[in-house]
Amino acid sequence: MDPFFITAQILGLVALGTGMTSMLLKSMVGVLILQIASNLAMCLNFAFLGAFSGAGVSIVATIHSFVIFLFQRKNKPFPKALTALFIVVYVAVSLLSYSMPLDLLCTVGAILFCFSVVQSKSSGFRLFAMLNTATWITYDLTTMAYTASLTHVVLFLTSLISIIRLDREEWKAFFAKILPLKRKS
Repeated sequence: MDPFFITAQILGLVALGTGMTSMLLKSMVGVLILQIASNLAMCLNFAFLGAFSGAGVSIVATIHSFVIFLFQRKNKPFPKALTALFIVVYVAVSLLSYSMPLDLLCTVGAILFCFSVVQSKSSGFRLFAMLNTATWITYDLTTMAYTASLTHVVLFLTSLISIIRLDREEWKAFFAKILPLKRKS
């Protein structure tokens, strides 16, 4: 069996462990530390499989998470201009490494990732992370990143469970404000 394929799958499992654990944390600093590790493992996973759009986006996501971590650690908001800059970098990396239409999923996933890691609350992170993982599942399967697809399926489910378990009251209050239900007496 190809050692690069085996190494890629092992790295996908590392991404699974660190990514899943990040979804269960309340602290955004803790979430970001584990996201840095998860993104780096995912980058190497894709690189070993020759899926360079995924690898490129994942290395930018690693750097992006680290920069946001530096801001979060000091309780400073992440500048909107930097978010816009990272979106431009994600799109540029995606275009430079483009080889098939499904590579565009990397771009969509990267933009959703941008919005997930700049959330001030972990509940917002979990929602965008769930949407992000949905885009990556298809990309993973088309590039034979099987443990990455397992990682993203588990992260999707972990995000959903965490939203239900940790954020239920917050989302109920949010929807009550925008969708007030009138009860008949």
